[in-house]
Amino acid sequence: MLPLLASLALLANEPHGPLVEARGEDGFQPACALSSGLVVVPLHSRSEVVARATRGAEGWSLRFSGGARARLDPPRLFALEHGSDERVVLAQDGAPRLVSGARCAWRVSRDGRDESPWLLRQDREALAGTILVELRDVQAGEELLLVPAQASGEARLEVVLRAPGGAEPTRVAARSRATDAVVLPLPAGERVELRLEVAGAGLDQLQVARTSAIDLAALPAREPTALRQVSLTVAGRTPIHGADGAWPTIQPGGAGRAAAPEALELGGGAGLVCSWEAPAELPEGRVRTLLVELRVRGEQADGADPEPRAAAAAEGALFVDATARSGIRMLHAEGEDLQLDIRPTMGPGAALGDVDGDGLLDLYLPQGAGRAGLAPQAARFFRNAGGGRFVDETQARGLALEGAGMGALFADLDGDGDLDLVSLERGRARLLVNAD
Repeated sequence: MLPLLASLALLANEPHGPLVEARGEDGFQPACALSSGLVVVPLHSRSEVVARATRGAEGWSLRFSGGARARLDPPRLFALEHGSDERVVLAQDGAPRLVSGARCAWRVSRDGRDESPWLLRQDREALAGTILVELRDVQAGEELLLVPAQASGEARLEVVLRAPGGAEPTRVAARSRATDAVVLPLPAGERVELRLEVAGAGLDQLQVARTSAIDLAALPAREPTALRQVSLTVAGRTPIHGADGAWPTIQPGGAGRAAAPEALELGGGAGLVCSWEAPAELPEGRVRTLLVELRVRGEQADGADPEPRAAAAAEGALFVDATARSGIRMLHAEGEDLQLDIRPTMGPGAALGDVDGDGLLDLYLPQGAGRAGLAPQAARFFRNAGGGRFVDETQARGLALEGAGMGALFADLDGDGDLDLVSLERGRARLLVNAD
């Protein structure tokens, strides 16, 4: 019986697709699919989507796996020092660029609705289709930064940019990794309007910024100080234990270590952990981003999903996510991405009540304060149409309230039999009487 159970376990633990993973505070996290080229791994990021590396006992560590047999040349690492308010992206041509001075667009709209909150942060909340963008006070040298939503398979971000003046449209595509981006020049002006046709992976973040090229030749290349073989499975990526109970060492660290093999075997459930010596921490306001140069031969197509997949609803589950089919579409426009005040990050609450007297609970969602450089954002009211469907009637009901929402309540305050609304905002409260 035990051999049969062991065989079933092996079938369940098939090797995962080709991945690059970074060791963070909570273990190894997927960074991107494994393929030749540069991989960007920051040590600090303001986005939870981006995998970050942390300094461990062996320095910085990355784990590599191949879904099929592949050979990996010993990777070289470059560590770039830069300001904590800057980040590194791989542009559509595959070249690394340093992004600085990033700010949001004044307004992003689609189908006549202000959808700016969807592109404020890199958070997997993506937009596609025809998107109208309004920028304010664009300075000479500033560029448009488009960050794709991460997508499974080989989905790419595809963008057609149409600028005013009848110029020929710009067509561009990029991979859908967390550190990829499309960088496009912008005309200077007090008000610049753009039309984007977005397809494929979708757009996760849109910013105005300045970028500069990163010269890898000017950075010292770091060779791995330790290479260790590991066994990788879907159920749990467990080390192959050697006689000493530790990961078997292919290339020991320390002085006098042996030269790294010319190529390292991946696939068939085998992976590799590479570690590099990490220098001392930088002073406050300065951070490092790791750029890892990979050469992979015989790898699978770049088709593995680098992000954990959402678990399917368990059979008989008490609750299932019905947001998409309900018609409720709302995103909280929180404050600046570097939060020094807890108030902008607090959820603005919600109010439920039968506003139109049809026996169904309607929904009012206050909005956040947004951030500097962003057009004022409005709350949303969704009328319950029954059957699990809601209809946006914000404008028709006069509830497009702007302000930093801190809570809301439906109640019959004037005793006329219908519900009124109390909206609490930072610094004030408002009473809206139901005139029906």
